[in-house]
Amino acid sequence: MVVLATLGSGISSPDETRSVWLLQQEAEKAGITQLGYTLGLKKLLRQKLVELTVENDERGDTYKAAILTDAGWRWIEENESKFVLRKPPKGDKKELDDDIPF
Repeated sequence: MVVLATLGSGISSPDETRSVWLLQQEAEKAGITQLGYTLGLKKLLRQKLVELTVENDERGDTYKAAILTDAGWRWIEENESKFVLRKPPKGDKKELDDDIPF
């Protein structure tokens, strides 16, 4: 589910793609191992929640990208409660302890 959430949160419109390299980097930052990422992507592909495409960058070089399918977006909508959709307000941080001298 982390790979799915990482893909969904890294795009700004439903038809946007995301580089699989960048997707992997972001999933690893979220605590997923490379194997965990690859396994997650494989499951999403098998379930047809994600598709892989080949895109061109601004220089004309090609790269693999992932895109959420309609089924993927439907799954996210049906399981919306499993995802974090709001950032906590900025004022919710714990107050600093003034007794610490540094």
